[in-house]
Amino acid sequence: MANTEKQKDINVVREWAKLFLGIVLAIFGMGIVVISLFANPFGVIDYSVVTLFGSVLTYVGFMFGIDSNAKIKIHQQDADFELKSRELDEKMERFERRFGGEDKDM
Repeated sequence: MANTEKQKDINVVREWAKLFLGIVLAIFGMGIVVISLFANPFGVIDYSVVTLFGSVLTYVGFMFGIDSNAKIKIHQQDADFELKSRELDEKMERFERRFGGEDKDM
């Protein structure tokens, strides 16, 4: 029992860490955009550097999005399975009450 609570705590910390990292990256990116509006560059900024930086941030955001989306779908499937399992158990109980439980011929 304690192991599952510990795992839940670890998962909560991971989700908060991802959220924090995403916010930091977004603030960093916006800061770079704002600074670039007012600062003159010291030299030529190659477009490949800008493209690479944008690609890396897009990839990180994509991976966070896939991870979060997959976890949401897994939790929905678990909830659906649990609901169907409960419904099946209720149907079996009604069946056993109606027909007297186990078959005595076997």
